[in-house]
Amino acid sequence: MKKKEFKLVTGTFNVDEAQEVLMSLIIGKINFHTKRILSLRERNGIEDEHSEKRIEELNASREQILHLLKQADDSKHKITIDSTIYIEIQN
Repeated sequence: MKKKEFKLVTGTFNVDEAQEVLMSLIIGKINFHTKRILSLRERNGIEDEHSEKRIEELNASREQILHLLKQADDSKHKITIDSTIYIEIQN
């Protein structure tokens, strides 16, 4: 089993930049799961409960992030984002 770590996003941003970076990531993941749901439904006639749940979770995260960034925007703070992903190859 091989495991590797990658810095996906790291840096300090103004509120608009932070919102663009974070929403791009979340929207990309929502689009991935939406396409997966449609594909499985069309090809196999089955529902993808995992993807449906992830879309709900991602939408909740999206709302929380937007709320947090709105608070930061009111106070003109900078936003530091540090996002690491871990990829593990399994047998």
